[in-house]
Amino acid sequence: MSKISVIIPTYNCGLYLGEAIESVLSQTFQDHEIIVIDDGSTDDTKNIVRKYVLKYPEKIRYFYQKNMGPSAARNVGIREAEGEFIAFLDADDIFLPEKLDLQMAEILKSPSIGLVTCGNYVVNANNIIRECSCAMNCFERDKTLEILLTQNIIRGGGSTVMIRRECFKRVGLFDEEQQVAEDWDMWLKICRWYDIRCVNRALVKIRIRENSQSSDGEKNLRNELKYLNKVFADSAFKRKWFIKNKAYGFRYYSAAIAYREIYRTREARRYLLKAILTFPLIFANKKRLIFLFCTLFGIYRGEHSREPMQLGNNR
Repeated sequence: MSKISVIIPTYNCGLYLGEAIESVLSQTFQDHEIIVIDDGSTDDTKNIVRKYVLKYPEKIRYFYQKNMGPSAARNVGIREAEGEFIAFLDADDIFLPEKLDLQMAEILKSPSIGLVTCGNYVVNANNIIRECSCAMNCFERDKTLEILLTQNIIRGGGSTVMIRRECFKRVGLFDEEQQVAEDWDMWLKICRWYDIRCVNRALVKIRIRENSQSSDGEKNLRNELKYLNKVFADSAFKRKWFIKNKAYGFRYYSAAIAYREIYRTREARRYLLKAILTFPLIFANKKRLIFLFCTLFGIYRGEHSREPMQLGNNR
């Protein structure tokens, strides 16, 4: 029985899937299995995986299902997993060689640790790479839960996490009815029962494609707002007004950033004003205050340049 089960949900990602599988096979930690869940692909995914299954029959398993979405695909993988720990890898992302090794060392420090995340690189279509450090520190469980309620600080989606399999027995599987922020929902459920830790190194390459879900900032924002409505309808969080306002304020601020990046300044200003009205303390941060000033007054770098000022990490 393998120590770690790496679950790769895929839908029409044949162009990148081989590279994802190779990145798992190249891990310094080798006590793992690979489970590929084909969510109804119509490209050459099946033929690509078949070559690997024939070459590594003891290492790789393949399952096909009609298209049901990423949550359903992950859940099939969890049910089929034999490992004590679960790692997810989106089919267009890549593990760096020490990813499993370093996260395993961290999660074994205490049985109270249910999830370990890490930093990542963001790679665009032109292979331009930007590093994103881990956005969280090691706080007490209640503090981590409070931060997670205001923003999803576990970056990179499922590709950056390793989870104890027992977590799913306690909190359940991914909500297949929920079509938005399903990973954020899972991290919140785990955080209510387990500690979350971070390896503060970039151990995954996250690929941002033009038609990928992670590249659609406006759609993601709408989805996150819908999800927040669901979260704060929960009786456990209904009276947390400060956290609720902070959460919505950060979402409006994120919307302003997304619109500013595509030069839709009117919409950016509108969402900045909503952020101010909802949670003005966001702008106690110097970089955010500069961003507010530059956006409201249309200040760009250079008199004739359309490139906005680079403000670094705005969160």
